[in-house]
Amino acid sequence: MLIKFNHSSTASDILEEFRVDLQMEALRLSRAYTTAAVVVLLLLVSSQNLGGAYAQRASNAKARYHYYNPMENHWSLHDAGAYCATWYDAKPLSWKQAYGWAAYCGTSGSTGQAACGTCLKVTNVKTGASKTVRIVDQCSHGELSLDTNVFRDLDTDHSGFWLGYLTVNYQTSPPFIHSLTLLLLPSPPAPATGKIETMQQGAGSEMVVTWEDQLNINRFSNLNNRFHDLEDEIKAAKERNENLEDASNELILTDEEVVRFQIGDVFAHVPREEVEDRIELMKEETAKNLEKLEEEKESVLAQMAELKKVLYAKFKDSINLEED
Repeated sequence: MLIKFNHSSTASDILEEFRVDLQMEALRLSRAYTTAAVVVLLLLVSSQNLGGAYAQRASNAKARYHYYNPMENHWSLHDAGAYCATWYDAKPLSWKQAYGWAAYCGTSGSTGQAACGTCLKVTNVKTGASKTVRIVDQCSHGELSLDTNVFRDLDTDHSGFWLGYLTVNYQTSPPFIHSLTLLLLPSPPAPATGKIETMQQGAGSEMVVTWEDQLNINRFSNLNNRFHDLEDEIKAAKERNENLEDASNELILTDEEVVRFQIGDVFAHVPREEVEDRIELMKEETAKNLEKLEEEKESVLAQMAELKKVLYAKFKDSINLEED
């Protein structure tokens, strides 16, 4: 602690500055001890629950995908049809947005309501890509069902899209890590009651940009990005459908009873009838996936159109939401 004074400082000035510095130092130490106590408490809670923390874990499990569309459903578990909505839909937005959503249908550890809210670290066995997800739903096939956004992030080599599932390892993440993460996450600003930002309008006049306006602008930007992602996914799905149709036609023309069929990265010799069945099943899955993508695209476009009405009504020519 350094006390600065000059030749004109009196003894009382020096003592007063010393007293203020002592108070500031005491406040700093108090905050440091409080933070340390919180960390120690979280570690103690973690150690007490360590036995159950890793109860949900598996290796080489199948993880499929599910369209929860959290953003389109305004982060409502109820609107997304998630099983855990009854107990967790009232959670704050920051809790719902912290991790990707998933359904748990494994047999290890807690299941049903007891599994709701649990966080799992999921790792793609093939590529090593990993994500933390939160259980918000239950399922009836495989071991995990991941929101499409999480599935896409883990499927870095796109092989999961073709197979319809990813092979993953998963385990319950230590609870204190999530507690610390939430402590470190910045709190969202309170809804603005006054002027947050201004935008030039017309001949130099200013227009108030509220927190709600900024949310609408950000939401429009996210929807626009998702729209372009969907266009790429729809294009890939159509190409996949065409390739499967071509393969199906080639099988009709061939006389061979055993044909080469690619499974993942490996080619295997498979009876023609089995290949025909597999291709038909893949065509059905691709058609369903394409239909869902088209429906999501229409939903995104509708939401963007509504946001355009709201934003253009307020900002007029001061904002441009059209693509170049």
